[in-house]
Amino acid sequence: MGFKNSENSEKTYLEADKYAIKNVRLVSDKLVTFTLRGDGVSLYNVRLVEGAKGRFISASQHKGSDGRWYNDYGLYISEDDQKKLIDEVLAQLK
Repeated sequence: MGFKNSENSEKTYLEADKYAIKNVRLVSDKLVTFTLRGDGVSLYNVRLVEGAKGRFISASQHKGSDGRWYNDYGLYISEDDQKKLIDEVLAQLK
């Protein structure tokens, strides 16, 4: 089941300064997970990934019954705010 709202297709971007990073965990050489907390919301298992094109932040995922992977939620972050979040995660990792 899904709801489609085509009237408001604009994305609202997360503002890094309004969120706190908690529970930073090194999973592997290329993966760090953390919790992103803001007003009234905690996003668990957010991932910082070291990919072929550099570091990026992505939402947690689950595997569907069809064997495909699906994001648990959408994260819309500007490049500047993504850099701020990455720097903060790495600082807490030390």
